[in-house]
Amino acid sequence: MTTSHLHPQVAARPGRGFTLVELMITVAIVAVGMLGLAKLQAAGMAEASLSRTRAIVTMQGESLASVMRTNRAYWGATSAVSAPSVTIGAGGTLTDNAGTMSSAPLSTCESGACSASQIAYYDMKTWANNFGTQFPTGTTQVACVLGSTSAPNTCDITLSWTEHYVAINRNSGDASAAKTATSYMVLHVQP
Repeated sequence: MTTSHLHPQVAARPGRGFTLVELMITVAIVAVGMLGLAKLQAAGMAEASLSRTRAIVTMQGESLASVMRTNRAYWGATSAVSAPSVTIGAGGTLTDNAGTMSSAPLSTCESGACSASQIAYYDMKTWANNFGTQFPTGTTQVACVLGSTSAPNTCDITLSWTEHYVAINRNSGDASAAKTATSYMVLHVQP
């Protein structure tokens, strides 16, 4: 019969727990991970907000394109003296750069006596007020190029607005600078 002999130090060593140093290192690693997770969550929320804003701007641009397509007598006319060009400034101010739009009181348009240019002005003014409400610093430029009898007019709608963003690292943003940027979107339309 054989008996095993254990070394006396091995047999007498009880199970040990964490030392204070090991515990501090673990807490430091977990804290750094949590800070990174918090920054990632903030960046994710900011990107979701930017995506929402861009979706709204896209819908606004498509809405304007739709308004232009419904008034082909104005936007699609190839016999105009000059191509329509409209600037919508911050807060929804409307300027007809080409001088082809004419305003009319709403009551005149309700009776059906409006011309295509008056309807265009009314539609653009209504759209500009709506866009200016949602994006107070936003601007819009509509620039059209006259087509010919065989080619339709083409228009570019350029929307610009201010976005706020979160810097993900030191290279993407300066802590002392305002974290805003002007973004642009261009839609090509054939009314």
